[in-house]
Amino acid sequence: MSSTINNLARSEEIKSKIRALWSKPIIIDNFLDESEMASLKKSLMEVNRVDSHVGQEGRNLEVRFVDEKKIPNIFFDKVKNYIENFTVKSLFAFKSNKPFTMHTDSGLKTDTIPYKNLTFCLEENHFQEHLVLFNARGYFSVSITDFKNFLYSKEVVENYNYLLATPEDFIKSLNAVISNDLAKSLSTEEKNKLLNHIPEELHSHFSVIDVIEFKYNRLIIFDSCQLHSGSSKVPVKLAENLKRMIVFTEANQ
Repeated sequence: MSSTINNLARSEEIKSKIRALWSKPIIIDNFLDESEMASLKKSLMEVNRVDSHVGQEGRNLEVRFVDEKKIPNIFFDKVKNYIENFTVKSLFAFKSNKPFTMHTDSGLKTDTIPYKNLTFCLEENHFQEHLVLFNARGYFSVSITDFKNFLYSKEVVENYNYLLATPEDFIKSLNAVISNDLAKSLSTEEKNKLLNHIPEELHSHFSVIDVIEFKYNRLIIFDSCQLHSGSSKVPVKLAENLKRMIVFTEANQ
């Protein structure tokens, strides 16, 4: 376990405020009309920065960071029908030919209140990809790994301000909160098929509580602190078009 983990601590007051905002995910279909969708996709081409990474096992990832002010107002106007009193921390669109591993998006600043992730689907889901939510929430951005099967270099992950942690470190040293949410009824075979990109010794520490399909024009709102991953079935080749837009938010204090 790194000394970085040992040095992190959010105050009990901040952690209490974070917990008070936790809730079940919200799913909104047909979020934008077609003209609004076209405007949004156009705005995502006006990027501040494009990061391209090649990892192990042929993984390709392209991330396009965009200034929130370039996003059509209608998008966040509609979001405020479901959540409010937030600030956008980061906004990007991406495409990848491999699913993401288990992680949280809580940030590393100890004086902020991580709020909701907004995941908006920009393309038809031809490969039946899903968002997988687990029964744990963490106070810091962590990527769960066993360090043997990690798809990117440690430097790439730390560049995005994520910690690397084993499940044991995540639960004990980082004070992850294991929830009593009812586990989704999945056989071991079904769970392994859904998560075959994650070693069983990692995901076996947690229960799957929700599996949400990424559908075109669907907005998924869930807690930034919630442990989540992609599902296993993704295209082998890097997609031509951007797949999803992700927005990380913080609660206003």
